[in-house]
Amino acid sequence: MVLGAIDSEQVFVGVGITTPKSYLDINGSLGTAIITTATSITLNQTHYTVIVTGGTISLPAAGTENHRRSYRIINRTTSVITIGSFIDFTGLPVSTVPAHSKIEIQSDGTNWHRVD
Repeated sequence: MVLGAIDSEQVFVGVGITTPKSYLDINGSLGTAIITTATSITLNQTHYTVIVTGGTISLPAAGTENHRRSYRIINRTTSVITIGSFIDFTGLPVSTVPAHSKIEIQSDGTNWHRVD
């Protein structure tokens, strides 16, 4: 279901719902990309959840081409992994993910921020 004019900024898309209340309103589960990697990888638009069993993660620039993009990174190793720099909850830049942990980051068009 799509509500609103095509040339309008107020187009709401509903999946499995007849009266969407948000730009994207889903009544059901959501499928996103997921991969497991044991080697170093540079993230791009085809990634979302990345399960790391080895290697390092390189983030793309947080600039306007990646504004609002999110990544979920799961470290399944027994040691810290290195990823590109992101801003943590204290407002400081960080470039590692602890062993056996997960982070979710999102770009504001300038920096990557931890959001989970």
